[in-house]
Amino acid sequence: MLLSSTLYAVYNIYCNNNIYRDRNNTFYNNTINGNTCNNFNYYTNNNIYRDRNNTTYNSYNTNINRDTYNHFHYYNNNIYRDRNNTTYNINNRDTYNHFHHYNNYSCPEYVIVNYKSYKIKLTSDTEVVQVYVNDVEMKPTIQLGDIIITTTAITVLVNVSDIKAEILVSKQAVSVKLPFSYFHGNTEGQCGYCDNSIANDCRLPNGKIEKSCEYMAQFWMVPPGCNPPPYVPPRQPSCAPEMYNACELIKGKFFEKCHKVVPYENYYDACKYDVCTLKNKSVACISLEAYAQQCGLQSVCVDWKNSADLKGLCEYKCPSHKVYKACGPKIEKTCSTRYNDEFVENNCQGKNCQKTFMEGCFCPDNTYLVSSTIDKCTRNCDCIGPDGLPRLPGQTWTFNCTMYQCSNESFGIVKEPITCPTIKPCGHEYKTTIENCCPTCVCDHELCLQKKCDVGFELAANTTNNSCCPPCVRKEVCVYNNTEYKPGVKIPVDTCEECYCEMNKMTQLHYVKCGTKVHAPCPPGFEYVKQEGECCGMCVPNMCNYTADNKTYHLQDQEGYKFRCTTATCHELNGTFVMMESIKKCPEFNPEDCEPGTLKFDIDGCCQICKSRNCVLEKNVTRLHVDDCTSVEDVEVTSCTGRCDTKSMYSMNTKAMIHSCSCCKEESTGHRNVTLKCADNSEIVRDYKYIKSCNCTPTKCVD
Repeated sequence: MLLSSTLYAVYNIYCNNNIYRDRNNTFYNNTINGNTCNNFNYYTNNNIYRDRNNTTYNSYNTNINRDTYNHFHYYNNNIYRDRNNTTYNINNRDTYNHFHHYNNYSCPEYVIVNYKSYKIKLTSDTEVVQVYVNDVEMKPTIQLGDIIITTTAITVLVNVSDIKAEILVSKQAVSVKLPFSYFHGNTEGQCGYCDNSIANDCRLPNGKIEKSCEYMAQFWMVPPGCNPPPYVPPRQPSCAPEMYNACELIKGKFFEKCHKVVPYENYYDACKYDVCTLKNKSVACISLEAYAQQCGLQSVCVDWKNSADLKGLCEYKCPSHKVYKACGPKIEKTCSTRYNDEFVENNCQGKNCQKTFMEGCFCPDNTYLVSSTIDKCTRNCDCIGPDGLPRLPGQTWTFNCTMYQCSNESFGIVKEPITCPTIKPCGHEYKTTIENCCPTCVCDHELCLQKKCDVGFELAANTTNNSCCPPCVRKEVCVYNNTEYKPGVKIPVDTCEECYCEMNKMTQLHYVKCGTKVHAPCPPGFEYVKQEGECCGMCVPNMCNYTADNKTYHLQDQEGYKFRCTTATCHELNGTFVMMESIKKCPEFNPEDCEPGTLKFDIDGCCQICKSRNCVLEKNVTRLHVDDCTSVEDVEVTSCTGRCDTKSMYSMNTKAMIHSCSCCKEESTGHRNVTLKCADNSEIVRDYKYIKSCNCTPTKCVD
């Protein structure tokens, strides 16, 4: 980015090699009124200027121009390069509440101008420069008190007449022009300190002077800024000459007329630097445009974009209704004489301002811009209608219910109101409205939206003939008690009835079908009991339902069922039938005590039994009964069973038969208690003899 510090004097005095020369080719030595010429800075007409803060400055009737594009070029013509992607303060001017912020990375992204209560943001990273005033996008031309913002399609110009400042922004460059009389010694930022000295250009915000302007740049970031990489001194890149052929135009004959008023060396160097650094030939267009722009500001017209040497490299296409002009006016004339007097002529800065050239898209020759807000061109400005559009003599048009005509005689506008025919009163569901400036009847759609149908009906999708609103048509529902029900849905009615919404297949009409409820038969083990206040009774159990051996048995109260080891008994408790089960406990059993082939189950099929082969203790589980009393639980009782030896033999001594007999009898016994429950629900305790062991005991044989 180049920040040009060239000071353009009103009297066109310029400096070269410490020699001053004016437009009449009169030469001076290297000082004028004691002011030394430093690096092409110009001074004329030394006088005293007092600003609004009553501060006195040396005022030289000159302007300061600061041009930026990938390089910074100070007011005092000191140059450095910066390619960091961040936002900088390029110029702070507290005295006039005038600040410039600039966001840069190779090409400018946007510029923010703060002046008084206005924040003007100009985006230059878009195809066309966009303008935002207090964060609201606006289209030039824009007038904000002392500020006028215009555009040439390629560039946007912000002119602050109160302080005679100009900010020029294009897609590729930014230029800030300030009056030396207002800003001498009163600038800071990346533009430098404007005092015609290069010694203090690299100044930090704290006033310290740095040797390296590249290093200084990071301190002028707009908060919060960023963390720049470590500073590395810039190196001049190199590339093949054919890469920067376009740059040669700057120092060639094409710009020869401009060399005398705007030094070209810095633009040429910047052009080569950019092309070789970015390895892109088209980047040369940035420097060419910036230099041509400065030439135009000094009344030197250079139609550089159409140069055959560029071969269309920097070609720019304007909208179809406009043409490209390399040397157009700074502010284009419109059909408005007041606008032209206010901005095109009266408010131009400097005696030669009408010779200032700006490139851009302008109306073709012999045509005018309709207005500052209507981007159209016209040959005739005599008839500009209230809609802001131009009309030809004899042309008629309607606007806001008034007929207009561009008069052939007076070349002025003649207007007359439109006459409307009488209409009849509007009918039902219609309302009166204005169409083509005359009253007419139209459907009142708001009334149609408010139209409601009865229950079971809805608005039809289409209207019928001679009807504005659609009619109410029957819905595919049943209506019962002012409620809609869809087909198949059960309708809540009396408890003894059941109703459903059904459709007649013949008539396609829907109706409610009802029937009396019928109670289903009760299953076995249940009985039907009516309920008071209810339409239908209910099935309640009247016996026990017991399932065993894959069968269900219905048992009355106190009725039992025995299945193998389990005995189940039905009991009624507080109207509820429940089953109580008891499981028989089998006595200890040793199959070895059995005679072979006698092993089997008892009569219940629960416990194993057999025929004992010796005298053994046999245990059994049973309920004991005494009179009308029964043990409350099974009781283990024992007995002695089995065979004992018995023999008969002849005795020679006695000459008779000898008989020997033994009986299977108890060997030891004990007593146990048992609780019995009687028929009257009383309980008694009895004891019984319990055999502990058995043995074969000799006994007398009975003949």
